[in-house]
Amino acid sequence: MAAVESKDDPGSSELSASPKAKDSKVSSSPNQTASWLVGDVVWSKIPGHPWWPSMVSYDPNTAVSFKYKGRARYYHVQFFGQDPVRGWVAERSILKFEGRWF
Repeated sequence: MAAVESKDDPGSSELSASPKAKDSKVSSSPNQTASWLVGDVVWSKIPGHPWWPSMVSYDPNTAVSFKYKGRARYYHVQFFGQDPVRGWVAERSILKFEGRWF
């Protein structure tokens, strides 16, 4: 699961579980290679929401684009839409965007 945050209120979260949870071990290592690069346009899925077009981006708070929670990799994405929304999405919930619905 991932937290979704609005740029207007970076502390707000629509979902209770977050890769930043205090009881989880989150790490980001420059030695790890990423499947997705900053600027890649992808379909992202947050539980309880439909697949949505988004772009992999740096988290403005930590300056990283991906991190680990246990063995799962999460990517920071900026969702496209009228409201500026961003969040951390599990790698398994990201698909390549090819200009059409998958």
